This record gives sequence, structure tokens and C-alpha cells, in this order.
Amino acid sequence: MLNLTKIIQSTAKKHKESVYTIYESFIDMAYQTYTVFSISQKYQYLHDDLTSFYHAYLNEVQQKPFEDVLGYVLLELNLLDKKGKGQCFTPQDISYLIAKLGAKYQELNGLSSNNFYDCCCGSGSLALEQMRQMNENKQTNIHFILNDLDLTMVKTAVVQFCTNNLFHLTGETHLYLTATCSNALTTDHRVPFNERLNGRDVIFDDDKSLITEPTVEAILLNKQMNSFNKVMNRFKSPEAA
Repeated sequence: MLNLTKIIQSTAKKHKESVYTIYESFIDMAYQTYTVFSISQKYQYLHDDLTSFYHAYLNEVQQKPFEDVLGYVLLELNLLDKKGKGQCFTPQDISYLIAKLGAKYQELNGLSSNNFYDCCCGSGSLALEQMRQMNENKQTNIHFILNDLDLTMVKTAVVQFCTNNLFHLTGETHLYLTATCSNALTTDHRVPFNERLNGRDVIFDDDKSLITEPTVEAILLNKQMNSFNKVMNRFKSPEAA
């Protein structure tokens, strides 16, 4: 992951910003790309740097399927728990063990589930290993529900999920993702999940209308308005045009 950390560090130095600010910006840009295929204008000055970062990241993901690449980057940059939220990420080998044990338990007890829920997902290590298991077992139509108190970590997990989904899932495996940002300790888990979405910050969902992340909402609204204006312009008379 050294190449990724060097790109982040050199970009921070070039723009005279903190390493964490650059990491957060790169993740937000990648998240917006996966979510709405567009990037906020406020990141215009980072476009060339993002290209270098993203090419390096994709290369790592292609070589290391379902590994917590960005979790390692955060560790190398000493960026864990900089917000004082008690973050302690699950090591990759522990995530692998948990996923294996869970799959074996379901197999021995004849169980199956169409949902995977991680209420404190961090950078997505547990979800990535669960993806690996489901891909190996050719499971399909699985709904991943990821949540974290830290918005940047939720977006990190979304980027890692989407990238591995794009590069490494076989044709038989179809996974769906909902990602939220909320405090798991104050969430009433007795309430059905779909009802709990009301009032929560929905950061990612296949149904884009559910997303409440402000920048994504603004980009989606702008796209809708542009489409509406194009349609209306077709009905304008030649004189009005």
C-alpha cells in the first residue's frame, strides 16, 4: 500500500493540506463517482491527483481481491481514530476467520440468510471477507447493510464494496448495498430496518431516491433539473427560442 500512502502524502504537501483532509477528499470523490457518476466542483483542484490515487488503488484491488486495502492505508498513515470515536478496526485475518466460521455454522445448521449487517463497519473489512465467502459459494441476491458513526469510514466502506463488486464478483453473485451513518448504540434494533431508515443518514443505496447525503442529493437534483430543462426546451416555439 506504500504507493497509495505516498500519493496521499505528496498531494497533501503540494496543496498544503493535512494528510487526513486529502484522504477524506479522495474518498469523497470516489464515493460520488460510484454513487452519481459525478464529482463536486469543490474538488476541481484535485482531479489530476485523484486519477493517480485511483489508478494505484485499482491496481491494489486487482492484485488483492476482497482485502481491506484502504484500512491498511489508514493504518500506514496513522489516521485511525483521529476523531476520538474509539475506532479500532478489525484486522484482516480476524475478518477472514469470522466469515469462515459464519459460513461453516450456517452450513452445519442448514441455515441461510439474505442479509449481512455490520453496525460498526469501519473501512469494511468484515463486509469484504463476507463478499469473498459469498462469491466462493456462489450465493446470490444478498443485501449488505453497513453502518458507522464516522461518515468518512462509511464512504470508505462503500468505495471498497463497489470496487470489489465491479472487479471480483462472478456472474452468479449479485449483492446489494445500503450504507448509513448513525450511532448504533442509540438505534432501536427492534424496529424493522426499512422503518429505521427514516431520519437516518442514508449514504448509499441502489435506490438513489433514498440517499440523504447532502452533496449527492444536490448533484441528483441538478441532474433532474437539467433533464427537465432539456425536455421543456423542446417544446419552446421558434420565436421563444
